[in-house]
Amino acid sequence: MNILNDDFRDFIQCLNKHQVEYVLVGGYAVIIRGYSRSTGDMDIWVNKTEANYVNLLAAIMEFGLPAAAVIKEQFFSNKFDVFSFGKPPYAIEIMTAVKGLDFMITYNLSTVERIDNVIDVRVVHLNQLREAKKAAGRNKDMNDLENLPTAEA
Repeated sequence: MNILNDDFRDFIQCLNKHQVEYVLVGGYAVIIRGYSRSTGDMDIWVNKTEANYVNLLAAIMEFGLPAAAVIKEQFFSNKFDVFSFGKPPYAIEIMTAVKGLDFMITYNLSTVERIDNVIDVRVVHLNQLREAKKAAGRNKDMNDLENLPTAEA
């Protein structure tokens, strides 16, 4: 069974090729961590550093989006934390913050998972995913919490 569509796999391949520090979060992480549900987008959380911004731009341009898709001032601003591309169910959201989590701690605890037998994806650890869902507190996040496994070693 394939989890990701071709565009999502291509985008992640570009992130990997350009050594972008990222973690898959959101609905696809929920699915990978054990609760199969629908989702309208792929959420990618990226490290908010100068070097990572440069790598992200290279990945975005190789994927076919313009460099202006992620404006530097907005990337580093605390007023902006999500850059959206496309429309559900094929939307990609690049996030620079996730409520309740620290990027480097989450990155270091995340695991690289082989998805669709073709691509390696860095995925948020179940415990951090549960923390983010608690912090977000929306109805769909509470539903995810009820249905996700409770702990991962």
